[in-house]
Amino acid sequence: MLAAKQKNQEYFTPAFLAGTTIKLLACLIFIFVFVVRNTTNKHVFLVDFIYIYLLNTAFEIYVLLRNLRHEKLR
Repeated sequence: MLAAKQKNQEYFTPAFLAGTTIKLLACLIFIFVFVVRNTTNKHVFLVDFIYIYLLNTAFEIYVLLRNLRHEKLR
């Protein structure tokens, strides 16, 4: 995403949305496969996975906002 941003400002938003969509779909596929194959502790796995995914998403947003604010001040 940062390469798209440095290359052309217009490509950053579509690259960010595409990356987020691919990440979300990959996580959903992983969850589905894991829950179907493993019958024990499904709920614990789902709660843990969602918790980690939300922390990762919050960190990603924080880093992007920090970088964008830093560039805006230049």
